[in-house]
Amino acid sequence: MKRWLLFLSLVISIGFCSAQKKSLAFKSSIIGTKKVIMRHNSYNEDSTLTTWKDSLLIPVASDKYPQLKKGLSEAIFDGDSLASIVKRFEAEGTGITETSYEIPFENKDVISIKIYYECMGAHPDNYWVWHTLNVHTGKPYPISKEITIAGLKWIYHTYKADLKKDVEADRRGRKNDEDYKKNKEEYDETYKYLNEGIDLLSFKDMFTSYIFNKKGIVFTTDNFLPHGMQPMEPGHDWFIPYTKLRRYKAATAIMVK
Repeated sequence: MKRWLLFLSLVISIGFCSAQKKSLAFKSSIIGTKKVIMRHNSYNEDSTLTTWKDSLLIPVASDKYPQLKKGLSEAIFDGDSLASIVKRFEAEGTGITETSYEIPFENKDVISIKIYYECMGAHPDNYWVWHTLNVHTGKPYPISKEITIAGLKWIYHTYKADLKKDVEADRRGRKNDEDYKKNKEEYDETYKYLNEGIDLLSFKDMFTSYIFNKKGIVFTTDNFLPHGMQPMEPGHDWFIPYTKLRRYKAATAIMVK
């Protein structure tokens, strides 16, 4: 088991090191970029000094949209302040070490933003956080404004069923793999863990992270597996075209047409 987890951790480390930097997808009329340079000084074993430099590319809303500016600034670091993020990195070299972002969609009422984070703690990590906000209030834009409860239930149950199919397809695809044969018990335990995670995915969690684009809505959910086992995690992003959602269009919809 330890040898298998070590292999999975190595796969993650390689993926982390080779991850491409993320950047703004297109020129936004609402959002500008604030760049913050951070430096951390550390001493090597030979007492020489090394300075580590990282940067935060932070989306900032125009002053024309004060509520959006406030809501986005609070969402970026999950309520934490920029000053505390910088202070931790400069003192310890840990915490959030880099950010960048993409804007897959915006119009006069709604904006979707994907923020990319690199972090350093017990191990390096990188991840995305998605926000879809009301441009006028700065608050999360409720998906219930676009899709009826019947449609949300369809999305929820279909998503979970498709994830289970992906897990089973992965298991079947490995049945003749030598590593699977040698570590069948560990693999089967992981598949069990995944299926339990899918079963426990709540209705609320299903609709926490989603973004709009020109053709449809993309939903995603958090990973189910611990960090060292995530190479076996199924894909969590699911794109649904607006055309497929028309039968579930809410009376207040501005995106589903």
